[in-house]
Amino acid sequence: MGMGIVDTVYILVASDISAQSGRFSLLIGITSAAGCLGGTISSYIGQSMAHDVGFISAFGLIGIVSLVPAFLYLTCMPETLPDYAKYGAKKGRYFGWLKRGHQTTPPEPKINPDEPAAVLSWFS
Repeated sequence: MGMGIVDTVYILVASDISAQSGRFSLLIGITSAAGCLGGTISSYIGQSMAHDVGFISAFGLIGIVSLVPAFLYLTCMPETLPDYAKYGAKKGRYFGWLKRGHQTTPPEPKINPDEPAAVLSWFS
């Protein structure tokens, strides 16, 4: 269950970062390759460290090294929330825009019924 949540959040974050760029698959491929490479290398390094300095010291050192990506994520990750959802954007709570009559349904498309291409644009 934990990895299902992590994988779902991973896809959502990658989608937010690559929105409107057309590079979602590239981003997923690069990050998946980096994860696999990191898993392979960390197994070798962890085994070598455990053999040389002991299991407790190796676990502590790997734990300290794991703080680096966590720090980078906290400091370098761009904010992907839309402006209306940011705290204080409209002098309210995060979801205050829901209570203020925000339009939740898209407007009706203006279609010329004589153009078949206009009808097809509904589905694209």
